[in-house]
Amino acid sequence: MLTATPKSSAIVEIERLGFAWREEAQYDLDQLDDTDRVQVRDSEHYAPKAQVAQYAVQMGQTPFPPIVVTSNHWTVDGNTRKGARKLRKEKYTAAIILDAEFGKNAKIDARLHALAATLNQTGGQRLTPVEAKAAAKKMLAGGESWKPEQISRAVGIKTATVAQVKREMAAEAKFAKVGFTGEANMSRSVVNAFGSADVTVLNDVPYKKLAELAADANLTASEVNEIAREMKATGSDAGMIAHVDAKRGEMSERIKEHALFGSGKPAPSAMLRRSLGTVTKYAATPAALVEHAPAAAADHLKVLQDVIAILQAAAVLQQEAIDG
Repeated sequence: MLTATPKSSAIVEIERLGFAWREEAQYDLDQLDDTDRVQVRDSEHYAPKAQVAQYAVQMGQTPFPPIVVTSNHWTVDGNTRKGARKLRKEKYTAAIILDAEFGKNAKIDARLHALAATLNQTGGQRLTPVEAKAAAKKMLAGGESWKPEQISRAVGIKTATVAQVKREMAAEAKFAKVGFTGEANMSRSVVNAFGSADVTVLNDVPYKKLAELAADANLTASEVNEIAREMKATGSDAGMIAHVDAKRGEMSERIKEHALFGSGKPAPSAMLRRSLGTVTKYAATPAALVEHAPAAAADHLKVLQDVIAILQAAAVLQQEAIDG
């Protein structure tokens, strides 16, 4: 009884992404321009010389899988194999030719990037984390309704990383819309915060004001989220702008420090207000803060007494500062 020849992993991925294809045993490599390739790798990682030389030797001993190209002669997968054939002075190679053109339709291009990323991840040299995230970004920008699981499978990153990429893209789009250009002064975690739904919901002017404060004061992601919540609670653009302006005044020394030294951390007074916010939630139910475990009760009381003494001293000093 005859059994069907199993499909190669490349064909499985090609068909999964909906591409029709045909195979050509003697594809003329002269049809390919080295610059016409579906970019999923950084340029320095394309067809590394050592691997090209290794493949060239191995090709004399064993068959290699076909390269994958588009119908308008863009290389989707197989740059190293193509380089090895040329090193061997061979004009032809086996190729899978997709029934699709690159550069004519954004959605098709996104699927071709997905295919290129997938085939690279299943080959000998996997994408770097930077390359994988860039490939995910191209897929998301292509207009297809990719699920996080599909992108994760294609480029080999976690679905949580896909979500981060989506937030970065949302932040970059909003930054461009409001005319903010200080993204280079933010960490990636802060950029991610500016792409979250809780922050992008801010109208353009308040959003830009918050972004400028984040860049100038070196805000953390948690600070961005907290200030955004406080801004929204004011209920109006005017209130939001007034709130972020007040925050800028509070952080004036921190902003100066960041401008001079490239640092700038939350002042202890600001961190204290944030910490005490948790305590004030129990103003109506202080009994909830009582420790009932016998082994910890004495230590808990000592901590409470020490904190009360410190806060009383700080309150006296704060009143003196207000009185001048």
